[in-house]
Amino acid sequence: MSWIDETRKVLADQLVGKHFAYVSKYGGTTFGTITEVGATHRMRMDQHTEKVVSHKLSKISPKWEETEHPGEAPEDLTRWSGRTAKFWVLSENRVEYDLDEIYIIE
Repeated sequence: MSWIDETRKVLADQLVGKHFAYVSKYGGTTFGTITEVGATHRMRMDQHTEKVVSHKLSKISPKWEETEHPGEAPEDLTRWSGRTAKFWVLSENRVEYDLDEIYIIE
């Protein structure tokens, strides 16, 4: 289990059943109850590796825009890749809210 999945599980254990408030950018307030907590995995890497992955995906998936082969990596390239997550909650009305957009009502 990844750290993202472990974090989602802890959040779900703490938040499911709690009431929340969401304040829209227009000033309206929506109240709801959390029924589920989810996580969207995000991955990022250095530009050259992104080009290589994008090129390979364009060859196997019709949904991916075709890209040119990225060529050789520059010698001074620092290769890296990392993961992060966006956590969200689902209300009883099946509406999804980003976790950082709601206020948990105590």
